[in-house]
Amino acid sequence: MGASGAYFALSICLLALAFWHPLVTLVSLGLGSGHDADQYSHIMIIPLLCLYLVLRKRKLIFADAKSSIGPGISLLVSGLSFFVIAKLKQGQLGQEGYFSLLMTSFVVLVIGAFVLFFGTRAFRLARFPLLVLALMIPFPSWFLGRTVSSLQDGSAVVTAFLLNLTGMPFVREGLVFHLPTNLNIFIAYDCSGIRSSIALLIASLVASDIFLRKGWKKLVLNLAVLPLSLFKNGLRIATLSLLSVYVDPRFISGDLHRDGGILFYLIACGILGLLLWQLRKSEAHPAFVTPAAHHEAAASLKPIEAPFKKQTV
Repeated sequence: MGASGAYFALSICLLALAFWHPLVTLVSLGLGSGHDADQYSHIMIIPLLCLYLVLRKRKLIFADAKSSIGPGISLLVSGLSFFVIAKLKQGQLGQEGYFSLLMTSFVVLVIGAFVLFFGTRAFRLARFPLLVLALMIPFPSWFLGRTVSSLQDGSAVVTAFLLNLTGMPFVREGLVFHLPTNLNIFIAYDCSGIRSSIALLIASLVASDIFLRKGWKKLVLNLAVLPLSLFKNGLRIATLSLLSVYVDPRFISGDLHRDGGILFYLIACGILGLLLWQLRKSEAHPAFVTPAAHHEAAASLKPIEAPFKKQTV
């Protein structure tokens, strides 16, 4: 990379200093608890994932890196525009909107610096890791609210389906389940599984980039995240319901409820891993060569002359 790499590293350091306050604030919110942690907890690992994905293909990405001044400057100007808008509209945007615009500015500026110093060819080869940086942008409140609501509704459908399979009687009213022994369960915001769903999406994105080559297979793996998220959340709620009704009512507020999410997340990761294995296995099979193609290739081969002379005795 040479001088271009040094200039890019310097630009990243300057950007980190310029955005130090919002970056530290987002990390603090992610390390906290409650709804803020659901929205911001993943942000701190995104730059590390991006760096890893770029470095693992660094020989290919930076093999013929050349600066692209025009596209790079255009992206830098766009990034500065987002920054100026965020500062001018700070009082009207609210916390989520303000941080969303600031982090959009940060991501666009990083990509602009990359294009400026390494060129458009390097960007095309590194577009996936660089676009993963977009996950650093906090979700706007309206988008997060609709996503959580969809997860709640989908989890309720899956929970009802699983409870029907077990034969346990219940009455469902929207997000509320009336169970035997006068036990009522409400699928609240915290039960939507938004944090583990984001973690599952990040794992799927990284795994698809590392292990799969074909675009449609990457798409299949990443689209599987939504039904898997609903399944693991519905399975968790149904399991807690069955244990609370038939074993001990304290399960509904016990350790499995508070800290058992990781168990069901690992179940979803296991299913995702099986799907990844199947998709990768199909890619590993050699392409089928038809007899016609085989004969055509054989006909194009020329006999090789012997490198020695025939000797007579």
